[in-house]
Amino acid sequence: LIPFEFNVEQTYALLFGHQTLNIIKDGAPVLEASQSISNISGSVVTSTAHGYSNGDIVYLSGTGAAELDNKFSSIYSVTSDTFQVTGDGSGWVSGGAVAKLVVIATPYDQNDLAKIKYTQSADVMTLTHPSYELQELSRTSHSDWTLSAIDFQTTAIAPSAGLSISEEGGGSSGSRKTYRYKITTVNDDGSESQPSVILGLTTGSNSLSTTRYALLSWTKVDEAKYYNIYKENSLNSNIFGFIGEAENSDDPDASFSDYNFAPDMSVTPPEFYNPFEDVGEYPGCATYHQQRLFFGGSLLFPQQVNGTRTANYKNMDTSRPTRADDSIEFTIAAQRVNEIRHLVSMDKLIAFTSGGTWKIDADQDGVLTPSNINPRRQGGYGCAHLEPLLIGETAIYLQEKGSRVRDIGYKFESDSYAGTDLSIMAEHLFTNNTIVDWCYAEEPYGLIWAVRDDGLLLSLAYLRDHQVWGWTRHDTDGLFESVTSISEGDEDAVYAVVKRTIGGQTKRYVERLHSRRFDSIEQAFFVDSGLTYEGPSTSTLSGLDHLEGKTLVALADGNHVPDLLVTNGRITLPNAASVIHIGLPYECDLEKLVVDF
Repeated sequence: LIPFEFNVEQTYALLFGHQTLNIIKDGAPVLEASQSISNISGSVVTSTAHGYSNGDIVYLSGTGAAELDNKFSSIYSVTSDTFQVTGDGSGWVSGGAVAKLVVIATPYDQNDLAKIKYTQSADVMTLTHPSYELQELSRTSHSDWTLSAIDFQTTAIAPSAGLSISEEGGGSSGSRKTYRYKITTVNDDGSESQPSVILGLTTGSNSLSTTRYALLSWTKVDEAKYYNIYKENSLNSNIFGFIGEAENSDDPDASFSDYNFAPDMSVTPPEFYNPFEDVGEYPGCATYHQQRLFFGGSLLFPQQVNGTRTANYKNMDTSRPTRADDSIEFTIAAQRVNEIRHLVSMDKLIAFTSGGTWKIDADQDGVLTPSNINPRRQGGYGCAHLEPLLIGETAIYLQEKGSRVRDIGYKFESDSYAGTDLSIMAEHLFTNNTIVDWCYAEEPYGLIWAVRDDGLLLSLAYLRDHQVWGWTRHDTDGLFESVTSISEGDEDAVYAVVKRTIGGQTKRYVERLHSRRFDSIEQAFFVDSGLTYEGPSTSTLSGLDHLEGKTLVALADGNHVPDLLVTNGRITLPNAASVIHIGLPYECDLEKLVVDF
């Protein structure tokens, strides 16, 4: 599970599986637009021009067929207007709707999911894994998502059509002289293209002047905002400097006149560079910092950090000589190879490595540029692959061996980043175990939720301002595998992947932690994998197929009802009720500390 948050209202939990990705919003999987059902005969459903394919997963509702309603089904024997589902459509009279589950294909094998790392800007999430090409996940709407490999190419297109150069104007002639030029396009977003082919001119005069000039012209590029013109500093040096800009007018052609402008050799055309082209070069982590996207931790170059050009997150171009907004590349040098496992943007860029923590600083004004980088070691505690949690101005991370949890934050008195061992008072929870996933739910209680490698769920109450923290353990009829938290309303909702054994079969559920805010005892929800019924008073509940064969407990109108066996997805209460919470029972234990006099 990975969180995707565009704003406080558009938040999603991303569920990665074997080469698949599902989207969850407000406690339910995201579906495509629903389509009408015109007929159900046995297991054959008719929905005209549905557009589905074999293996698609659909959700049926409003059919009146008990085995199909409000359930997901993988479809088969698909034709243009019909498909078959698992289950019997008996009970259908008319109507109903079907909607396809949104499933996005991914390249990630199920055994590699744990090392997927991510960073996000608005509606775009960058996914990294050292064994896979960099991927970009883009959201257009709730049900419209795109996953594609990142192409580190500028989006601007260099002029290529109608390129010409001529000598214009009058003046005295003399010895012949050659001038050469390159042209680039600059888009509205500030992206600059690779340079055009070289335009060369051999004049009949000794030099260009106010009366004799070189006229460059080309067919305009539609997306261009303006063009940069570069001129060779001396013949055959192949080094070009900036001499001016040309606007992109309404005319079909653009042009620029050189009256012997001297090139500025501190500004040269960009040169294409992609440090992530081959297997082994794919980065293992990324973060945004100072208007750049930084990457690190590839298999071949585990200590290398690369940063994009300023405010141009898919551009690694460089220049000669180097410009301040060029892409950045440097290596964190240490006594031994320390694999960069995470990059975190705090006040400074912090690199968490397998052997220690590093502050990536810059001298003078603190702005990172290709020529102003000063990595400084902050501590000797290595970091595991589990993503650090950023809480305020503090990062929480798992040590390299996975048996200790530490925090790290800026210390004014030492002008460095340091922290505390948060697991030292609860070492029994980590002996022979480690944490495999975690998240932070800020509201309402400020809790870190952590999944242990044996399927146990831990929570950490963390109040750094008051130097207070404490651990709690949570178990269930099954094993926790993954956890994440996203904002929903005025709380942070916690989602977990839970592996349970149901009817002798292993099943995985995505379950959401229920709010613990309620005004009356009838609203108290304290069961696992539970559901809620609110409606006319009833003693029979259906729709419990996910807990078939389990013995459940219910809170019916505020009354405790134990020992309810699920048979054919149903249970029967001894007394009818209108507000019913039902699910797996659990026990709460509290042990008081010994009072020390």
